[in-house]
Amino acid sequence: TRLAAARGLGDVYKRQKVKIKINKVSKAKGYQYRYATNKKFKKSKVKITTKRTFTTKRLSKGVRCYVKVRAYRKNGKVRVFGKWSNVKSVKVKK
Repeated sequence: TRLAAARGLGDVYKRQKVKIKINKVSKAKGYQYRYATNKKFKKSKVKITTKRTFTTKRLSKGVRCYVKVRAYRKNGKVRVFGKWSNVKSVKVKK
């Protein structure tokens, strides 16, 4: 079975960090977050977690951060990933 793409990508600003929230994907065991300051995700950072919220590391004020996420499930010891969500663009305010 296929996993649905992650949706409901929201954002909350907090002291040079960006907190990402997503809606739950059915049958997903976890999520992979990818964020970068480049629209093409060059030099991006990746975080895999079972939580539906994720906070980026310290970012400079005024920087635009691009975020996308995808869900995964386990097939034995192997992770099977769904499609990437649409890219969400967030400008760091504080």
